[in-house]
Amino acid sequence: MLTRDDLERRLSLALKIAKRAIGALGSDGYRDEAALEDSFGPDKPLAETAMFLYAARAVTGSARLDSQVDELLRDLALLARADRTAFAIALYPTICFQLGMPHILLTQLGLKDARFDCLLALSAEALAHLGLEASDGRLGRLESA
Repeated sequence: MLTRDDLERRLSLALKIAKRAIGALGSDGYRDEAALEDSFGPDKPLAETAMFLYAARAVTGSARLDSQVDELLRDLALLARADRTAFAIALYPTICFQLGMPHILLTQLGLKDARFDCLLALSAEALAHLGLEASDGRLGRLESA
């Protein structure tokens, strides 16, 4: 049976691994020229780390774990809200919530960013978010009848 100390030790180790993972993969992702299907962009490790931190925050409580989570949250926020992600959200509104999921979870965990809130709202309101485009090429709002 797992003790609280064992659980905290395992969670601490997982937090260290997540920190290393986003440090290595959080900017450029991973590309395998020999097996392109195994390649992924940085949004994957960022999203997985955000989900992990969301779950981890619910079971932390020790000062050491809280400190590790806080540090990883700050690291994640820098990568998840980088200009690269903002550009991708603007360019690909059909997947804006997929790309913005780390930001949404960071916000739920208390790390707010009004600029990214606005960006996601604008992207979600774009006709292209629904797979539609204005006939003259401009993005606009979907008007309901």
